[in-house]
Amino acid sequence: MAGSSKKSRQSRKRRVATRRADAERRGAEPPAATPPKNRPTASAAKRAPGGKPLTMKASLDEAPPAPWHPIPLTEILIFVGLVLVVVGLVTQRIEVLGGGLLVVAASSTELSAREHFAGYRSHSSLLAGVAAIIVSTLAGIALGALDVGIPVWSLLIVAAVVFAVLFWLLRRAFRNRTGGLSFRV
Repeated sequence: MAGSSKKSRQSRKRRVATRRADAERRGAEPPAATPPKNRPTASAAKRAPGGKPLTMKASLDEAPPAPWHPIPLTEILIFVGLVLVVVGLVTQRIEVLGGGLLVVAASSTELSAREHFAGYRSHSSLLAGVAAIIVSTLAGIALGALDVGIPVWSLLIVAAVVFAVLFWLLRRAFRNRTGGLSFRV
């Protein structure tokens, strides 16, 4: 049985090579090789702005434009946040340091969300982690304000559950957007 499948593969390779040689002699486009059955075909995959199917390597022209496109607002905010972090460290003012970290985190999260939901690059772990931190922090603050004695490990469990559920949902959303790719580099 193994010998017959090997012979059929060899004969298929010969047929494809013959078709390509015939097409080259005629000056026509050579026929494309049949795609593997476990991958989405080019017609099933989403297409990049240039009309080509999406690949594992994302090109710079596929990057999603910001709503405020001519103004590089995200980059400006990241720079301002970094300046605030440095000023906060030098002056030893925790408010300035925290504000700078918050500005950098917010603008970086916005950029990551924009790239993720456009199918440019997958940021499932980062976005799920940010959401888990926010949910567990708000839950801790609310329970502390209500003066509920709850152990810290329970907040860690909440954060882990939020992370796991959101990671799964975000990965699924990225696959739907890219035609089956789990991540892109």
